[in-house]
Amino acid sequence: MGTQLEGGRFFGTTLRRRSVAHLTLADVVYPAGGRLPRLEYVRRKLDDPELSLAEIAVDAGFADQSHLTRNFKRFTGRTPGEYRTFLRFKTE
Repeated sequence: MGTQLEGGRFFGTTLRRRSVAHLTLADVVYPAGGRLPRLEYVRRKLDDPELSLAEIAVDAGFADQSHLTRNFKRFTGRTPGEYRTFLRFKTE
């Protein structure tokens, strides 16, 4: 349990509740966390043209699309959009 503060409220309890309330699909699929499993999840989802990059980013547990883009480019050398275009031309 958390540390009790003035007024009988506990510090830390709310933080734990809040973190559970904000679980994403990637948290369930990859409970150990880590950037590489999330990026692998993103790489597989980019093959689906029906999903927007923003949807994929949030599902994978990134704060937003730009957060995903920075991390994806750091590890692959391409943005998610460039990678999606590459996949489309690769399959044609």
